Amino acid sequence: MLAGGTALGQAMVLLASPVLTRLFTTDEFGLLGLYTTFVLMAGMVTSARYELAIPSASDDREAAYLATVSLLLIVPISAMAMLVLMGLKTNSWLGYGEYPGEGVAVLFVALLVGGAFSVGRYWLIRSEEFALISQIAPLQQGGRVVSQVSLGFAGFGWMGLALGDLIGRLVGTGRVMKASVREIVQHLAPIRRSDLSRAASKFRRFPLLIAPSSFFDKLGALIPLPLIAQQYGLGAAGLFTLVQRALGLPSALIGQSVADVFHARIGKLKNEPRTVEKLLVKTAGWLLLVGVIPALVLVVAGPGIFSAVFGSDWNEAGRIAAAMTPWFVAELAVSPISRVAYVFEGQHLKFVYDFLTLGLTIVVFLWGSAADISVVSMVLVLSITNALTYIVYYFLLLRIVRKGSGPSVE
Repeated sequence: MLAGGTALGQAMVLLASPVLTRLFTTDEFGLLGLYTTFVLMAGMVTSARYELAIPSASDDREAAYLATVSLLLIVPISAMAMLVLMGLKTNSWLGYGEYPGEGVAVLFVALLVGGAFSVGRYWLIRSEEFALISQIAPLQQGGRVVSQVSLGFAGFGWMGLALGDLIGRLVGTGRVMKASVREIVQHLAPIRRSDLSRAASKFRRFPLLIAPSSFFDKLGALIPLPLIAQQYGLGAAGLFTLVQRALGLPSALIGQSVADVFHARIGKLKNEPRTVEKLLVKTAGWLLLVGVIPALVLVVAGPGIFSAVFGSDWNEAGRIAAAMTPWFVAELAVSPISRVAYVFEGQHLKFVYDFLTLGLTIVVFLWGSAADISVVSMVLVLSITNALTYIVYYFLLLRIVRKGSGPSVE
C-alpha cells in the first residue's frame, strides 16, 4: 500500500527529471545537492530523534507526550543548525562557500517543516494509517515537481529548485499534521509538565544515543556530495545529485515503505526476537533481489541511458551511476531493516558502526585527493567500500536482534 503511493510520487519525479535537467545547469543541480544534503543531515536531529520512539510508546498518551517533546525541540535545534551552516559558508568548508546567502532562509524553513512532517508521520505509523500515508507521497512530490518546473520556466535559477522543494514539503506536512494533530491533542488532555518530563526521561536513549548515531549514519551517507563539491566543483556535485535522485527512486519507492511497515511490525514483536530475526532475513533477501536487476542495467548501459533521458550534458552522470551500483544494491537491502536498532538494545553498537563508517568515507576521499583520481574513480572506490560496510552492518543487526528481547527504557 505504501509502495503504491510512493510509486505515484516517484513517477512524477522521474517524468519531470528530463525536463529539469534541460531547465537547470549542472552547477544549479550542485547547489540543490548542497541544500538537500544539509536539510537531510540536520533534519535527522531537529527533534532529537524522539519522534522515532512514538511507535514504541506503551500507550497513546505517552506517544502524544513524545510527539509534543519532538515538536518543542524543532525550532531551537533548527536555529543551531543555521549557525553551523553559516560557519561552513564563512569558512568555505565542504563546498558551502558557494552556497548563496538568499538560500539560507529557505533552508531554515525547510528544516522546520521537515521536522513537523516527521513527527506527524511517525504518529500515523504508530496508528498503522498506511493508506493515509500512501496518499501523502503523491501530494508532496506533485507539489515539488510542478513548482520546480514552473519556477524553472520562469527563470528563477537554482532558487526555483530550492523553493519548489520547500513547496512540496509544505504540501506534505500540511496533510500529515491535519491527520495527526487532533489525535495528539486529544491524548494530551489534561497536559502535565511532570508527564512530559517523564516521557522525555524514559526515552532519553533516543537523544543520547540514537540522535548522534542517526546523524553520523546520515552524514556518512550524504557527505560524499559536499566532498565532491569541495574537490571537483559544483558541476561534478550536480552530476552526483542527479545520480542520487535516479538511484534513489527504488529506495524511495520500496525501501522507505518497507522500513515503515517493518518498524511497525517489530515494535509489536519486540519480545519475540526469533520472529524478528526471521522477518529481518526475509526482508533483506527480498530487497536484495529487487535491487540486482536495475543495477545490472546501469552497469551495462548507464552512460547511454543518462544521455538519452537527461541530455548530452549528463553523459558523465551515467558513468557515475554505473560506479555506484554496489553501494545502491547494498543500501537498498540493508538500510530498511536497520530500524531494529531503535526497538532492540543496539543503539551503542550502531553508533560505533556509524562513526567508523563516516571515518572510512573521509579516509577514502583523502586518499583519492592525494592520488588525484577522477570523480568516477572516486565514486567507484567509495561505492565498493560502502557496499562492504553494509554487509558488516547486516550481520551487526542480526547480532543486535539475537542479543535482545526488546529495549529496557527505564
